[in-house]
Amino acid sequence: MRNLKRCVKMSKRFKPEIRKEAIVDVALELAAAAHYTQVQRKQIADELGVTPPALTYHFGTMEQLRRAIMRAAIERENLGVIAQGLVAQDKHAKKAPEALRRRAIESAAA
Repeated sequence: MRNLKRCVKMSKRFKPEIRKEAIVDVALELAAAAHYTQVQRKQIADELGVTPPALTYHFGTMEQLRRAIMRAAIERENLGVIAQGLVAQDKHAKKAPEALRRRAIESAAA
């Protein structure tokens, strides 16, 4: 997570896509360490060295941020976070390819 500080302090010199990517990267790491549904805006902001409203600017609601986290988890095949989403009945986790969902559940059971 500390290596993400390279992009941090969310300077205006970075394009919005890069800032959004940094937010999702940190949020995904926090979700993997704790639980997908327990990640808080303040935790993410603290890791990035910004205020929570900076996250609101990029993602609006926590639901939108959680959707981005789950999409990233699916793209990166983060089985732990996908499994958390499946247990939480997350509609985006349920849309993951069946083989990926199966692997996520198997990895959580192991």
